[in-house]
Amino acid sequence: MTPADDLAPIGTEDYYIARLHAPAERLRVALHLALEARLLGLLTDASDPATLRLKLCWWQDCLAAACAEEFRHPLLARLGALDSGRPAHWRRAFADAALALEERLAWQRLLAAEQILEHLRRVEGTLAHALARDLAPQAAADDCVDIAELAALTAWARGLQWLPHWQRLQIGWLPREALEAHVADRGIGVAGATASTVEHDPEHWPRLAEAFIGPVLERALAAHRRLPRSLRAVTLAVRIRHACGRAELARAAAAGWPVLRERATLTPIVRLLLALGVRHFDHLPRGPAARQRNRAP
Repeated sequence: MTPADDLAPIGTEDYYIARLHAPAERLRVALHLALEARLLGLLTDASDPATLRLKLCWWQDCLAAACAEEFRHPLLARLGALDSGRPAHWRRAFADAALALEERLAWQRLLAAEQILEHLRRVEGTLAHALARDLAPQAAADDCVDIAELAALTAWARGLQWLPHWQRLQIGWLPREALEAHVADRGIGVAGATASTVEHDPEHWPRLAEAFIGPVLERALAAHRRLPRSLRAVTLAVRIRHACGRAELARAAAAGWPVLRERATLTPIVRLLLALGVRHFDHLPRGPAARQRNRAP
């Protein structure tokens, strides 16, 4: 077992992502992903919004201190030990992402699609961007723009699987545009609509999925295609996550989108095969949008 193997459970995406990187970068990638999982996991692990805010505030302080070479958590100390003589973009990225994450707790009303996407760029996008730049110090920031875009769009499409949980925490991932037709049918003003407006309307979920999740994945695919070939090695994490997200949502589409009620998961062997396909062949599975087009007359 290597020092990176205890940072993610065997069979998870993060485990395979770290293992498929070059040995010299494996520990850095594993630590980065473990810290990201710890930070974003606050949203699903906290028992109530008050506890969530307290934990997030603690992490905000820890990550701000890390920018000043003060490491208050073992993950931060291990990452900091790898920074000797090289840039450490992860420190500012995690500090900024933790501050931006607080905005997600206030999503009590429907936001426009671009507002949600801009927020995701500042959290998931910022973290993916920082990892790529830490792995490729010579890469210019502008070369990594599509890395952040791909990470944000993938996180958005996959995040919709957690809609019931987000609703309990008063967090709305559904954009205003996705609900306009639904609320119009019932005479509800869009300004007064919330995620719970369609929570108990199973007939709406397939329409939502076809009208919104598919186009989000199409935008993610376009960002994937724009990734510079020179940065393929350092974009492995975001590309594997994109592949697994497409596979999850394709399964959900084939089953009539029950994923929006209960999160779909992939088996470890499927995750491994997807990761190997991305690593060695840059292969992506077909997403739900592709399946819908293939069925069209």
